[in-house]
Amino acid sequence: MTIIGGRVAVLFGGSMLIERVFSYPGLGLFGYSAVMNRDYPVLMGLVLITATMIIIGNLVADISYALVDPRVRLE
Repeated sequence: MTIIGGRVAVLFGGSMLIERVFSYPGLGLFGYSAVMNRDYPVLMGLVLITATMIIIGNLVADISYALVDPRVRLE
């Protein structure tokens, strides 16, 4: 359960590479083109979205860990 929250960041990092290599349209290719064109507002928005998704992934992992292990309590 703990590893699931950390894998969210890897998904976003891997998507940039896969979308660039295979020219899939998505946030990874959009981020790559923003880096190449030095489009800072787009990069800040992508960092905000990625950070939010990582926080949500960690929150879901913590809550699911509390549901799976009876020794852990949400207080």
